[in-house]
Amino acid sequence: MTAGHVEIASGIISSQEHHSAQGKQMLFKHIGERWFFVDAVEADGGRVSLWDGPAYEAAIFEAEVCAREGWGPVLDLVL
Repeated sequence: MTAGHVEIASGIISSQEHHSAQGKQMLFKHIGERWFFVDAVEADGGRVSLWDGPAYEAAIFEAEVCAREGWGPVLDLVL
């Protein structure tokens, strides 16, 4: 793993799809909700999605766990 950092970001869900062997299905359950994302960002700019969900507190917890596991320091873009 390349040294990098962990980012916490958020956004409002505007559309949602589920892709499977049966094809693409539009979902509407979380449209309009604020959602939080935890990504690992490698030094070369590569990204790995580690967690997403509706709770900011859970995003902070998950980001701190990832930092302890060696993904790098946490950068909170929500604040």
